[in-house]
Amino acid sequence: MWYEILTDFLKSHGFVRSKYDHGLYYKSGEIYITIYVDDLKLVSADDVLITNVKKLLSGRFKMKDLGPAIYYLGMEIVRTDTIITLR
Repeated sequence: MWYEILTDFLKSHGFVRSKYDHGLYYKSGEIYITIYVDDLKLVSADDVLITNVKKLLSGRFKMKDLGPAIYYLGMEIVRTDTIITLR
């Protein structure tokens, strides 16, 4: 039920579900949202866009912003000024 509600919400705000991975949504190739159970990860080069999507989501759903991801699906996320790698 949760996934259907979230899907309807994202689609109503212009997000498109990937035909290759139903846990991946994107909008205009500028922002991506990955969904794993009840965790969402937002990815974009535009920090303002991420902030706006977080506001949009928090206006509809109870959520916590845990800040930049450190781990995702058992992989460590390592950032430098120009590179993001997974270990």
